[in-house]
Amino acid sequence: MKGSREEGKGKGKGGIMSKERLFQQVQEVVVGEDEDDIDSCCEEDTIPYPRGAANDMTDSELIGLLKQQPKDVPVMRTRESFRRFFARMKRDRMEYVLRAANMGKETGAADKKVAKRMALMQDCLV
Repeated sequence: MKGSREEGKGKGKGGIMSKERLFQQVQEVVVGEDEDDIDSCCEEDTIPYPRGAANDMTDSELIGLLKQQPKDVPVMRTRESFRRFFARMKRDRMEYVLRAANMGKETGAADKKVAKRMALMQDCLV
């Protein structure tokens, strides 16, 4: 029905959409469907944990956390908490973040640390 409240839902004066409504629509498109797709594609696999919080963080935030001592970062203090935090992250992204966090170290030592962490996460990555 032309001119009804339903047609202009979420729009303010002059038919301009409010920031809140726009943000909500973007979230529905970008986040809503993708999260369901990730979980549904992994239903049959053997990943022992739900999607970890690291998936919602930027690479630079993760690199900053990984550069710190594990005792200073509660979500990475134990092997189990590390696995839960990074669960269901894409393998490529995990390796990239680990390599970036270990860039300043000697090549052999950095490769060894990345390999050790990737082995720890072997059954938790997609």
